Amino acid sequence: MTNIVLDTNIFVGALQKGDGVNRRMMELCFLDEFQPVMGEALYFEYQDLIGRDSLFENCALERADREEFFDDYCSICRWVDIHYRWRPNLKDEADNHI
Repeated sequence: MTNIVLDTNIFVGALQKGDGVNRRMMELCFLDEFQPVMGEALYFEYQDLIGRDSLFENCALERADREEFFDDYCSICRWVDIHYRWRPNLKDEADNHI
């Protein structure tokens, strides 16, 4: 099984009404086609994101439902500790932990 990291934008997109590609990526994780991996920093980024109601205005799920869905998603993730000797320099500084 292929390990993948689903950044938070995939999660937000997957929960939008009418979304296709992002939702399919999440679906494939739940169908064991991909193994999502999760680190501590990414987990906290997701937690922060779920509380931003403005990002989910086009979502059929209320906050409590999003939290429950995230818990389900976390249950299928492989948890990893991130260690690196060099710091990547990505355009989005918040993604350097990935």
